[in-house]
Amino acid sequence: MQGKRIGRSAALLLAIAVVIPMLSLAAPFDQPRPGGLRVLATTTQIQDFVTNVGGDRITMVPVLGGDDDPHEYQPTADDARNVANADVIFQNGVGLETWLDKLAQNAKPSTLIVKLGEAASIPIRAGDAEEPAGDPHVWMDPTNVQLMVLVIRDTLSRADPANGPVYATNAAAYTGQLTQLDNDIRGQWAILPPEQRKLVTNHDAFGYYVARYGLIFVGSVIPSLSTEAEPSAAETQQLIQNIQAQDVKAIFTESSINPRLAAQISQQTGVRIYSSLYGDSLGQPGSPGDTYVKMMLYNTDIMIAGMSGR
Repeated sequence: MQGKRIGRSAALLLAIAVVIPMLSLAAPFDQPRPGGLRVLATTTQIQDFVTNVGGDRITMVPVLGGDDDPHEYQPTADDARNVANADVIFQNGVGLETWLDKLAQNAKPSTLIVKLGEAASIPIRAGDAEEPAGDPHVWMDPTNVQLMVLVIRDTLSRADPANGPVYATNAAAYTGQLTQLDNDIRGQWAILPPEQRKLVTNHDAFGYYVARYGLIFVGSVIPSLSTEAEPSAAETQQLIQNIQAQDVKAIFTESSINPRLAAQISQQTGVRIYSSLYGDSLGQPGSPGDTYVKMMLYNTDIMIAGMSGR
């Protein structure tokens, strides 16, 4: 079964490579592109979405890099200069990059600043004490990304009307990739009985994914939407009890987060730990998660393997 899952993922990626020019797949985020509009994008996921729509008509100016944690990021002097020079600024919003708010005050009056998670009419999950604006991890559902892509298309077209038809064509092509991605993930989960789809993660970043694909969320090592929260001893003990009571087979942590506490819980419960999921950030160039499409396929493969006890 594992071979079939990997085969489907590989087939999807090959189809993308054949049908759509490689606008952003496996592209390093620290390399600006040669287009006219200077477009600053915060998270690596947002950078990927924007590059797929903007293509070579924009110059991508990234803020975060692969494996950077947007919850804990500290902006630099270069970030301030890049904000001041940007024609368009895209961010996730929903409280994820509050550190950008002050920097954005230095943007040119003509600069378009868009919080995609808020502008795309996405139904936002409830937040918590650390993330009162709501659950910011909207990208974990490809149908939410499709809505974000429409906003990216319209924003770039507003800033650069002459290339509006190009942005529309690119957006339609990438939307097709996202539809194919969603269908592939659904097909992968169909092989695992619903009662086995029990998810324990490092922090609560997969809520939209859980809702989209019918998983059972048992709990997270950090019981918060933010990686900055600290679990209490009582919360950790409750998670251990839930893992044991529900016969959870795996704990999944993210590549951008220290898995130390998760490893301790793994030792106490005897449950295997998988420490390579991609959540708040894409991976480094050349990794299995260096684009959004690859990240989602890889995460799905890893989760199904862990939940299957393999």
